[in-house]
Amino acid sequence: MLIEQLKQKNPVNERVEDLSKYTQMSDLYIFEKKISIKEEASHYLTKVFYEMTALAPHDYRTYEQMRILAKEKYGVRILPSHLPSQTLE
Repeated sequence: MLIEQLKQKNPVNERVEDLSKYTQMSDLYIFEKKISIKEEASHYLTKVFYEMTALAPHDYRTYEQMRILAKEKYGVRILPSHLPSQTLE
């Protein structure tokens, strides 16, 4: 647990709300604009994970696990950060 006082759920071991139905939806078209929930989620999480890895490079393994979990649970592909401090062992 990263923050002792915060009660966090482990999505691998505990049941959490299934939001995959939103990432599996077809694209939405609103006034000639195409909106893909899956692409929006992927872009947002890629940006957030990159920023968080840049701020706390020692936690990059945590974000890598979160990337894998997002792919398994929601089918969302999140690009790796590729920061120089990340060395895979």
